[in-house]
Amino acid sequence: MYQYNLGLKFEEIVSLYACNNAILFDKKEVSYEELNHLANRISHLLIEKGAYKGDIVALSSIKNLTTYATILACLKIGLVYCVFDRKSPIERLNRIFENCKPKFIIPDASIDVSYYEAHTTILDFHSGMKKEIQQMPNKTPKIINKIQSGHPAYIMYTSGSTGNPKGVTISHNNVLNLISWSVGEYGFGPEDRLTNVNPLFFDNSIFDFYSSLFTGACLVPFSREELRNPIKLVHEINIKRCTSWFSVPSLLIYLQTMNSLKPDSLPYLKRFIFGGEGYNKSKLIKLFKLYGKSSRIYNVYGPTECTCICSSYEISESDFKDENGLPPLGKIAKNFDFIIVDSKNNPVSIDETGELLLMGDNVGLGYYNDQSLSLKSFVQNPLHSKYKEIVYRTGDLVRTSSQDGKLYFEGRSDYQIKHMGYRIELGEIESALYRFKDIDEAAIVYAEYNNTHKIIGFFVSKKELSLEQVRGHMKKHVPSYMAPQFLFQIEEIPKNPAGKINRVLLSNETFINDIK
Repeated sequence: MYQYNLGLKFEEIVSLYACNNAILFDKKEVSYEELNHLANRISHLLIEKGAYKGDIVALSSIKNLTTYATILACLKIGLVYCVFDRKSPIERLNRIFENCKPKFIIPDASIDVSYYEAHTTILDFHSGMKKEIQQMPNKTPKIINKIQSGHPAYIMYTSGSTGNPKGVTISHNNVLNLISWSVGEYGFGPEDRLTNVNPLFFDNSIFDFYSSLFTGACLVPFSREELRNPIKLVHEINIKRCTSWFSVPSLLIYLQTMNSLKPDSLPYLKRFIFGGEGYNKSKLIKLFKLYGKSSRIYNVYGPTECTCICSSYEISESDFKDENGLPPLGKIAKNFDFIIVDSKNNPVSIDETGELLLMGDNVGLGYYNDQSLSLKSFVQNPLHSKYKEIVYRTGDLVRTSSQDGKLYFEGRSDYQIKHMGYRIELGEIESALYRFKDIDEAAIVYAEYNNTHKIIGFFVSKKELSLEQVRGHMKKHVPSYMAPQFLFQIEEIPKNPAGKINRVLLSNETFINDIK
């Protein structure tokens, strides 16, 4: 039966799998029925506290039962949830709260509550209000039937080029389409256990949460602290018999670099899914050789503005005939479509690179409380004006190959530079650096250093490499005008809280001077 909102969808899942494990914590198994009762109690308490359909609830990103249940409670009564990074700088949190103006903030015990009191009403769900929650009825709130499919479900904040975080707003219908697609694409069901290694304030966690709790599968959360111990992390994934992994490539590369992935270390994993950034094939082939015969390995693609994932591609041995570059993006999801246009919004030819524009049921509602920014990225289909058809301008440069018909990522429109009169994709230089056999991780930035912009390369290796060797290697793969003017071997590539390469830090002149 088609569900018109996520609350009703979850109720249906509970009716089918009430006694099954919904969430598996270190020392606690939580059934669907138990999770649903807690979500209902929280929803009634929120209503009692004055919550009204459309209000914003800001949640700390701590991964515990109360957080997951509160998300479900919001969905049931038409509140819009926003998970914030509890360790984010105060200035950034100020900008987020100023933008979304939450009705309630639900911090966790590790946070100084006095800071949040200046912004809104504080609800101490994680400790002080537990008794109040337990006294609420566990029946489904009646308002659940009045939440429309087009109503906002959540706001996900991403970094903005102006320095202000952008609040991507996603509807119930957007997420319902994602759930339907993920079940069809990966066959998720009650026999599955999905890892939740992604932070809850990061887009990838949307896939973890909804592809498990809305399909009858079990969600297995892992904390930020657990990710810092790769040997133990892999051990816990094995002990908990997880069947599906999803993360950014950087985390998998980190596990590879730390030698924590062995041929027999993850016998229950049926799927490795990665996305959020490119996985260079020179590194991906090592993962494929380890698990390609026992697991299916997928490259997925999708901007936050289009509900996390829009395409999926299963990696096969044929993808490594050429180890350069990145794997294909695969086919665009059902109920979705795309066009590739040039700088004048004209469709490009096959094999020609252009900007990817996405359209369909995954395209979000825009940026919260920022109409002017929304109008720049969520635009009318440039190919016609006959009726309203909103497309999202991704800023990603792609091409469709005439050889295999697949969609390939070629870079970012904002990751392209002009240096010495040449138009250069930094991703091409990074890919060349990765092809050096002893380099485990690499990153390229274009940064101002000593008053001029320079191409700067960073790499990680278990060996102490000669920079002359690395420069010699680069000369064989890129022309001289693309060769990094500076190369640095460092202990690790810095990552942002979402696990992606922190290019802002790498571009900082103080950081560069400190490692010289």
